[in-house]
Amino acid sequence: MVKVHCLISCFCEVIKRYTHVDYRPYYFGVWDADFVKKEDGVLTYYTDNHEPIINGFEHLFSANVQEWYDSNKDKESNLQTFLELLDSRNEHQFVLVQIDMSLIPERDNKFALKPFPHFLMISKTENEDEWFMFDPDFRWEGNVKKATVIEAFLQNPFGGGYLVDARNIVAPSYEKTEQYFHATFQRSHNEFTSSLKALISDMAEERNGYTLDMLLPAVKQVKVIAIRKYSYEYAFMFFKDYLQYSRDEFLRLAYQIEDVVQAFTTAQYLAVKMSMTKNLALLPPIIEALEEADTIELQIKEELERQFVQWTLMDRAAVTLNEEEWR
Repeated sequence: MVKVHCLISCFCEVIKRYTHVDYRPYYFGVWDADFVKKEDGVLTYYTDNHEPIINGFEHLFSANVQEWYDSNKDKESNLQTFLELLDSRNEHQFVLVQIDMSLIPERDNKFALKPFPHFLMISKTENEDEWFMFDPDFRWEGNVKKATVIEAFLQNPFGGGYLVDARNIVAPSYEKTEQYFHATFQRSHNEFTSSLKALISDMAEERNGYTLDMLLPAVKQVKVIAIRKYSYEYAFMFFKDYLQYSRDEFLRLAYQIEDVVQAFTTAQYLAVKMSMTKNLALLPPIIEALEEADTIELQIKEELERQFVQWTLMDRAAVTLNEEEWR
């Protein structure tokens, strides 16, 4: 399964490794997770408002998440808090921290972003000069130089950090899972697709204060945001285990999800090309790709809602889930 959101990946990995709780409902709505459009039109995956993610975790799993990073304090003060938590944490507690991944030479910056704010987990090792980095989102773990992590923390233009205790995690009730689905489900609208289509059109036609020269940086992070669409797979896998439909049917849905992501990839590629060549004849195929993504995703949402309703009406307690399906 594709990892789709760094902060959610951290929380889910804690659940996965240290409890027997099914974490998959936590992916509900990630396909429509927040993004930001800056004044210059740049679309970015990063937002400093993580409240919906934290509230969702606490609602589903009844576990308190402590936000230790204080944006009202300077970096040095937050670093001191970070160091104290690493010293005092027990084996059940996990320190999540946001660093600028572009400053970690041991790690591949596959999105070529700078800065690259990213959440992962850090713990101490027996070597005073090294820390253990656990990055579920990129499926990477290993030792890195302590000084490098500190530099990536201090130079990160954003910031964030949380502490979670795996002992407090409780399996969500059916009622809580239903509530979370309703709270995160946008049945008839795909905000990112609509925003991207309007933005590219405005820049190509130089409307509303935008120009074609602004397009290249504006679409640079489209791939990072589009990857979130893979979160539909977690939802369908969750419902499949209850409804017991065939693997072939699941794969059919997975291919549809892949088609959505690929449509964004095509649109991004053509937008970059249009920005560099100034060839406005590329605009219609860009819009066509985004409209295709929109149509397919609305079909996916329709099927997901249908399965959700079936799930709410069935005798869920009579189903024995195979824990290996989500491990």
